[in-house]
Amino acid sequence: MLKYLRKNPLVLPLLGLGMGLGWHLVKYPIGVWNILSRSYLYECGEGYNWLLAQRVSQGISLYQNVNESIAPVLVPYFPVYFLVCGGLTTIFGSSLLIGRLVSIVAIIIVAFFLYKIVNLEVKSRVGGIVAAVLVFCIPVVQIWTVVYRVDTLALMFAIIGIYLALKFKESRKILWSVPLFLLAILTKQSAIAAPLAVGIYLLIKERKLLYWYLGVLLGGLGIILLSLNLATDGQFLLHTIFQAGSAPLTLEWGQWVVWAVILGNLGLFLVSLGYLGFQIYRHKGVHLLLIYPVIAALVLGIASCKLGSYINYGLELLIACCILSGIVVGRLELWGREPRKISKRSFMVAVGIFLLLLLNQSAIPRHGENTEIVYQDVSEYIQETPGPIISEDMVFLLNEGRDAGLDTANLIANGLDKRDGILGWDQSRLVGELEKGYYSLVILSYGVDGFWKPGTTNYVGARGRMTEEMARAILDRYELVYFCDKGLRQYVFVYKPK
Repeated sequence: MLKYLRKNPLVLPLLGLGMGLGWHLVKYPIGVWNILSRSYLYECGEGYNWLLAQRVSQGISLYQNVNESIAPVLVPYFPVYFLVCGGLTTIFGSSLLIGRLVSIVAIIIVAFFLYKIVNLEVKSRVGGIVAAVLVFCIPVVQIWTVVYRVDTLALMFAIIGIYLALKFKESRKILWSVPLFLLAILTKQSAIAAPLAVGIYLLIKERKLLYWYLGVLLGGLGIILLSLNLATDGQFLLHTIFQAGSAPLTLEWGQWVVWAVILGNLGLFLVSLGYLGFQIYRHKGVHLLLIYPVIAALVLGIASCKLGSYINYGLELLIACCILSGIVVGRLELWGREPRKISKRSFMVAVGIFLLLLLNQSAIPRHGENTEIVYQDVSEYIQETPGPIISEDMVFLLNEGRDAGLDTANLIANGLDKRDGILGWDQSRLVGELEKGYYSLVILSYGVDGFWKPGTTNYVGARGRMTEEMARAILDRYELVYFCDKGLRQYVFVYKPK
């Protein structure tokens, strides 16, 4: 045995890597089942996306004038995700499970193409498998792959596009990547790192192809956006660019998001940075897979400064780092087959795997301990209460088949209440209804009196989810009848008219 290990020093490091990744891979399905088996909110925004998909399935326009709609909802994203989930909702019925399964299928496809990318680059199945499995070991991915949100579908389109661009980087067939990049952007506007990386690569290496690439990409995007805007009487760009794109920018928040992404996945970043530094030191030249994580990091740094961003903005950067880590393992595995290159390479792979395993944290998605009890309690309130209801967590209402078409959080977070004219939102109608006690229940994730102190002028806000006028109306006309602020991912406060 010792003789064999001396001749094959990579066996033990690769075995350790396999055991570590395998353990993560075993834990991941446990968390997935925990979320899929219960129709409870897990991450902020799930009910909102569910509502929009349901509207698509009912033939209702997504992008409506927020001042003319009875139930104003600002739609900050481009429509592909809602069209996909809305189509599935039409076929299989309205359910929180629909969007969650779309996210899970999308991340499985991402893992498959990571394997294909690494295998294409270094001809190593071991490296490809490591890159694919690493995806399910990242805490952010473990959380965001089980939720009803746009992120993983956009990521799937971007990664397939990167694979096609890498495979056909020296021919016009690289244009096959463009439809995938368009789908990524039309799913989530910030999914621009992959097409930008390909554009920069072509600028440096293949300028003749660059003109074709930019022409098809920008021309196609322009035609699609213009068509959508005309079809919605101008509301499409108003929602997604001029209103939702006007959220306040704060460097302090952006720094927090970036550091949260880095520190939560420190081993992955160290291995990736080590490989980038090594390639620069060796003067290996420009490569698409080296440009991609750099551009993804820049996009994260800029986009995360928008108030309302979170660690899910780092998903594409983390996936790009998985590719680099897979390439590292793949190259070391190939080098290990050359007897004269064993000792230094073995040391490098041992250090890389050590960092990868010991510094990469894990998170099993699970609901809070009081989630089921709270949902039962709130459901009883909803069932016993006729009339219109406002619920910040729309899952409460959608689970009961009630109308959930009112979302003030996005309107206020983007500052529409502070603007006049076409770019603003007039809150007076909503405030008037609250002052009259029109809504039978108001269900929030925070206590109103904790953010608006009567008798003072210090409005703290709940990250901009409520205006002073709304808070005063609720405090004057409603009373708190139920709350739970323990054992939940998002607290619950229920108000009824006095």
